[in-house]
Amino acid sequence: MTEEHDIVRILLVEDDRNHADLICRAFRTRAERMSLTVAGTLREARALLAEWLPHLLITNLRLPDGDAMELLTAGKEPPGFPVVVISGDGDEQAAVAAMKAGALDYVVKSAVNPSALPRIADRAIRQWRQMLQRERAEKQSHILSLATEQMTEGMAYSDLEGNVLFVNAAFARMHGHSSD
Repeated sequence: MTEEHDIVRILLVEDDRNHADLICRAFRTRAERMSLTVAGTLREARALLAEWLPHLLITNLRLPDGDAMELLTAGKEPPGFPVVVISGDGDEQAAVAAMKAGALDYVVKSAVNPSALPRIADRAIRQWRQMLQRERAEKQSHILSLATEQMTEGMAYSDLEGNVLFVNAAFARMHGHSSD
């Protein structure tokens, strides 16, 4: 993912030229740190995604050549970038399906002024970074836990009051106890 000072590349997939222009205008206030590329169809979006991966995808749900859900469910894994789905209708089932497929947000066009999309983009990117950091921390914790359990040396952790919080299997065996 990008660092705080890098330019954030955003792919906007919007078939309504007027709406795309309004969104582009809204992002001009963040031009020094956000770059917006526009695709009008699923086919154009796929071609762009084959060339480069955005830091954020904002996509209209219904497109002339298909449904944006195809961008979310194209691979076996969810996309490797955050996705915000925008739609002209407040279809609750579509919103739930988009979120289950990996979208971070579902925005109804009539309920949100296009000028709010840069803030929504910032929030999605921030949320995505937090998710990646949490996943990394969980993986590191899991690896550390496995390493600690497989150590042949005894290890115990306690709090400042002397309450034992953890012992590995080697420590338990050394002292004639179970690790529980």
